[in-house]
Amino acid sequence: MISPDHALLFWIVVSFVLTAAMQGHKAFTWAFLGAVFFLPANLPESYQLPGLPILAKDSVVTYGMLPATLLFHWRNLGLKNKWDLLLLAMVVCAVVTSVVNGLQLYDGLSTALCYLVQMVLVLYLMRVHLRTRDHVKYFLKSFYWLSVFYSVLLVWEWRMSPQLHTDLYGYFPHQFLQMARGSFFRPVVFIGHGLDMGYLYAVVVLLGYAFIRNRDPDIPPWTLLLPAVGLMCCMSLGPILLALFGWMLFKVYERRPIGPVVTLVPFGVLLLCLHYCQDQSNFSFLVEFFNRISPERAESLHYRLEAFELYIQNIVNHPVFGHGTWGRGRIEGLATDSSLLIYLLAYGAAFTLCLYAWYFAQLTSIRRKVNAHPEGTPRDYVGVALYGVFWLAIMLNFLVEGTTLILVVVCASYTGGLRPDPEKREEKEEKEDAPAREMVAAGETLE
Repeated sequence: MISPDHALLFWIVVSFVLTAAMQGHKAFTWAFLGAVFFLPANLPESYQLPGLPILAKDSVVTYGMLPATLLFHWRNLGLKNKWDLLLLAMVVCAVVTSVVNGLQLYDGLSTALCYLVQMVLVLYLMRVHLRTRDHVKYFLKSFYWLSVFYSVLLVWEWRMSPQLHTDLYGYFPHQFLQMARGSFFRPVVFIGHGLDMGYLYAVVVLLGYAFIRNRDPDIPPWTLLLPAVGLMCCMSLGPILLALFGWMLFKVYERRPIGPVVTLVPFGVLLLCLHYCQDQSNFSFLVEFFNRISPERAESLHYRLEAFELYIQNIVNHPVFGHGTWGRGRIEGLATDSSLLIYLLAYGAAFTLCLYAWYFAQLTSIRRKVNAHPEGTPRDYVGVALYGVFWLAIMLNFLVEGTTLILVVVCASYTGGLRPDPEKREEKEEKEDAPAREMVAAGETLE
């Protein structure tokens, strides 16, 4: 058995060494993916570095890679995407909402620092190290192949029960009964929850399908079988629907440009849901529909809609800056895992608008990059697949936390890498200059 704290502290060292010794894109790929797939999740009482947020699988990447990036990759620093300033505005809003609600400035700074370390800086490190198209491809292919081999662990836990995390780190990262599904179990491995695992594998399946449609020589078609089996083993309706609707969106925009209006649809749907959820009866037809498929899933949907109906009243009381923290606006005995609801209730519309404006910017960047392929060249199906996944995940935030960090990093990575690889650019320039050099050489010979 390994101490969770020691594993997290060890990964800080690993991340630092990888960043110092390897190329930036390879260091980020393996530091980030290694943390997500293998480090302990949801540690109840973790070791805390002085003045910093508690150790977690997302924060250790920042703690290890940021100092090494400043020392060894400082030439690549700078603002890579102007829309990322929205994330800094979101962090500022976290401080303001604390002060406005009568809490101490320290509380606001603590919340802001958590978002900065566990999300904003991770995304910035992604921007710094995934600078070219080849870097992005390396990251996405590594993510896919690691998920393919990881599927074996999913199948094992599906049949034998989710116990790998407990065996290795000594505790279970969530409530064990939530993972039971009849005689089988939703696999957790080291991700933290079976539902998160399902969403992760919905992304993997669509990404693998896109690679195969691109006829990528590094991704044989048979590899898609293992992630598909892993997705079914997750035994969650939401991820399966995400993969199904993502595939449908993929087929719609497989050969046609993605229109700008399409990008606005998830945000319009969320606004309509916020409006109509003031009366749960507006969505009773959905509960009745799922009741025919699975009474258990219908009960879960009814619970989530009831939470939205009751929480919306608390949101209206503090609409702009929220209640200052999740605990102050929460209704005792009524839980929710809707990230949209938590953001609005805890931090208000200002914080939420900054975050969702950034989501909109990423969708727009993916759309433009997909539509900008030169005429006569094959369409990049990877971009189409990631656009559909991110598009649907934003709407998922109405009910559950759809845009987890791994999904955000995978989709946002595609918006980077707009420049070709430096070595290939030099080779291209050399080929273009070759005729001129030959002419010069021929002239010198004649003289």
